[in-house]
Amino acid sequence: MPGESSRFTSDQRVPEEASWSTEDDWGAGTPENVDVIGNGLVGRAPTQGSVASSVVDDFERDSLAFYSGDTGNFEVQSDIAYTGDFALRCITGSTSGSDLLYSLSGLDSYPEAGDVISLWTRTDEENASLARPTFLFGIQPGADEGYSGTLRYPHNGQPAEFKSNYAGYHSLDYNYRLGEWYQIRIDWGSSGDFVVEIYGEDGSLLDGPLVGNDSRWSSGGIGFNSAGTADEVYDYVVLE
Repeated sequence: MPGESSRFTSDQRVPEEASWSTEDDWGAGTPENVDVIGNGLVGRAPTQGSVASSVVDDFERDSLAFYSGDTGNFEVQSDIAYTGDFALRCITGSTSGSDLLYSLSGLDSYPEAGDVISLWTRTDEENASLARPTFLFGIQPGADEGYSGTLRYPHNGQPAEFKSNYAGYHSLDYNYRLGEWYQIRIDWGSSGDFVVEIYGEDGSLLDGPLVGNDSRWSSGGIGFNSAGTADEVYDYVVLE
């Protein structure tokens, strides 16, 4: 569409040379805000402040082949995704915090110091107040070391909390609720400075910045740990 901004950028011709009205034009383009799946377009979830530069895992493989740990307690499921067709669900929450799923190799990308990590999480369980979605990164071989951060939903009159071994403990202001998607955004500074922000699905900042410093690790794998008794869902883990 000449003279209008397009969600595609042609890699074979400049926009003025493409009418965007033929199959060849669209086939030559590179999707920027959508993915071409089957015969249709699927919107790609935006990240706050910038476009994702690399997908760590969006679970569109419909497989946990690159993961280890408590694989029997996690499933890739359809009809629960934030974006695309699939998302990860922890199907048996445990108060012991033993439901750990992790990947050290095989995914297209893994976070390193200097990256901004973003992921989406929600819970639909009736006991959402016991939700403890936990994301890990910088996981070392053996999966017994790495960075871990937990979003604890409000419970028994206590406010929500974010507890981590890289940005400390923070009491949160927002009343996190059943069935809502939340984006956890982690700025992992190259010098070990961390800034964590939590956003709502409408892009509003709910809590943060939460800051801390830790330089024990600069790279490693990723993981998910259900530390509560609610089934938690994770989707669209990306590097901005």
